[in-house]
Amino acid sequence: MKKFITSFIVLAICINYAYACSCVMAKPNFMLFIRNEVIFAGKIIAIKHENTNTDKVTFKIYKRYKGVGNNTTITISTNAGNGMCGINGNLGEEFLIFANQNGDHDLKTDICMHSGLAKNTSAEFSMLNSIKRKGNKWYENNSLKAIGEMKDDKEEGKWQFFEKGKMIMEGNYQNGKQEGDWTMYSVQKDGSVIASHVNFVKGELIDREK
Repeated sequence: MKKFITSFIVLAICINYAYACSCVMAKPNFMLFIRNEVIFAGKIIAIKHENTNTDKVTFKIYKRYKGVGNNTTITISTNAGNGMCGINGNLGEEFLIFANQNGDHDLKTDICMHSGLAKNTSAEFSMLNSIKRKGNKWYENNSLKAIGEMKDDKEEGKWQFFEKGKMIMEGNYQNGKQEGDWTMYSVQKDGSVIASHVNFVKGELIDREK
């Protein structure tokens, strides 16, 4: 169960070195869609070197998946240089971007979040295009993955998640952030189900059941 909870909370681990970046990433699936506030495909039209550690990259959006509304352009922060896991793009290049708000500040992305050149992210595009919504039910490749509502393109209220027809977790969102008690369900070999709990405040893990 500990392994499951960890994989739920952390989509990808990014390890920064002085001259290299190493990412351990899960296969793109429905939870990648859920865990990111903003998802789009776009072409780089401007790059501003904010400081030695940060670039601000402006994209012209050509495909909307989540969180961009009717905007035609959007600016995302990323770490500067390959060694810090930044996307390291050039003017005119097309990217698929997964981004989240960095605290109360800018939207931020890096390659460990599955962002990358559009030509290199076919698995991510395939996953996103396989997601269908019918009312408050969400499907990936015609398999039920979740039941929950969106408000202003953000998860809101109670959500339940499923895998192979069985509920694997449930809890509440406020303004797109996990909030309060979340319950995880693990089916044992004998068919019994064990529930465990974690607690969140504004999307941040604050406690987990021992």
